[in-house]
Amino acid sequence: MTSNKSTTVDGEPSGTRGRVSKRHLNTATLAAAFAALLSVCIFVILAVVVSQAYRDQIARAEETAKSTAQVVAVHSRWVIEASVQSLERIYDRLEAGDFDTPTDTLNDISAAFDHLPGDVGIAVYGPGGNLRLSNIPEAEQANVSESAFFVALAQGQTLHISPFLTMSAGGAHAFVVARRLEQDGAFSGIATVTISNAMLSDFAQSLALDNGSTMSLVRDDGWLVARHPAPDTATSLANYELFTTHLVENPEEGTYVAQASPIDGVARTVAYRAVPGLPLIAVSAISTDAIVDRFWRNATLVLWLIGPIGIMLLIVAFLLWRAARRDQRTQERLSHALDRNQLLFREIHHRVKNNLQAISSLVQMQPIPAEAKQEMARRVAAMVAVHEHIYRHDQFERTEVSEYIDKLVRDIAASFHAEIALDIGVEPVVVHRDNAMPLGLIVNEVLSNAFKYAFRDREPGTIHVSLERIDADQAQLTISDDGVGFDPDAPSTGIGQRLIRGLAQQIGGTTTFSSADGTRFDLVFPLEPPAQEDEG
Repeated sequence: MTSNKSTTVDGEPSGTRGRVSKRHLNTATLAAAFAALLSVCIFVILAVVVSQAYRDQIARAEETAKSTAQVVAVHSRWVIEASVQSLERIYDRLEAGDFDTPTDTLNDISAAFDHLPGDVGIAVYGPGGNLRLSNIPEAEQANVSESAFFVALAQGQTLHISPFLTMSAGGAHAFVVARRLEQDGAFSGIATVTISNAMLSDFAQSLALDNGSTMSLVRDDGWLVARHPAPDTATSLANYELFTTHLVENPEEGTYVAQASPIDGVARTVAYRAVPGLPLIAVSAISTDAIVDRFWRNATLVLWLIGPIGIMLLIVAFLLWRAARRDQRTQERLSHALDRNQLLFREIHHRVKNNLQAISSLVQMQPIPAEAKQEMARRVAAMVAVHEHIYRHDQFERTEVSEYIDKLVRDIAASFHAEIALDIGVEPVVVHRDNAMPLGLIVNEVLSNAFKYAFRDREPGTIHVSLERIDADQAQLTISDDGVGFDPDAPSTGIGQRLIRGLAQQIGGTTTFSSADGTRFDLVFPLEPPAQEDEG
């Protein structure tokens, strides 16, 4: 029966130290990699959050622009329709002669427009364009027969809204809403309301729009009517993308991003809405710079909250990586030192083996009986085999003895040149190094006695050798034969019995000899040597 091999180093499988070192290194490296990965994940999440925050700001700007455009449309429609209705009532009273004096007329006109925002200028012109009534001081001598709104109304248009105007008095900005007047179906003049551009400015302040944002009213032919902030002059937007693209595709309402305003060149998010019942488009535009400023304020707050965590994780990852590198260098130095120590141990055991073989050679040269020489040679060979087994397998602390015992039994059998069958059943058993040599010497003594005496004056038989663990701390060696047997109580003349007992005591084992159908020897011994008592 062949024995099983097990390669160990100081009680650990060969290569375990390298794996432990690699495992220790890999743990530190993995910790560093995990910290780095976590920090990267945090920055990725931060990037996603920041990106989503930017998209949210864009969406919020679009919603703000849409709601503002709707409010501007509703507010402008109310102002213009209220102005037209007030004009019609004033004209009706004027024609009916309800005003007693010009002063009463102007007071009633002003009262009729008190509910409108800002300063409102009212004027009524006859069919020839001459002024009949006005609260505008500079309109007293004016004749508007050549004006575009008078000509349009005289030709049959009912309502006309002028483009953006710069008034002669003080350079104020305004637009004019003019209404055609008729009497008995014939043209009898026009009534106008001049609405200050400040109406939109006041409205914009009430909505608390960001700096750079605008509100505008634009005629459906592209001419600017009113704007906050006010431009320098009237502007036509007919060739701008609002009219060339967006109103064509969606004439009622829509949003888009303008890379540059045709008035001031500023990029904005624009929303527009048609004013119901009027030839006007209400436009609201939120400045891209304002959007970006809000975004960066929010992003900066997030960066201040999350950024340091990611940076700290990167620092931790770097420190762990540096510690892992330092630990790797230390492990490499320890591994080199261990390799050197193993080499030294291997060399020591090899030299001891050579010295024992030299001693065996010297014994063979001594003038002593041949049988004594053979016994000493076998004992020395048992010790040589231990050292050879240790240095060949690098087992310096604990050694697995199955291969050693198997080889030793076969070498002893070969030295006797006897036709005796061997039955070897040796299990892998790991013992302390101090137990290996006494165990081998015990095997040598018992087995040699079996070969010499068990089959004297009879046919050869069989010798059984077994080694097995009987529990976690003990093992049992059994050597038996089917020979003539012997009386264990008979006095012994050789040193074999004394040597066996002494070696068994040395390793803390107990021996048993029995003689029934041959001879049986049992040794129960601990896997660890007994503790040495302190002297003194």
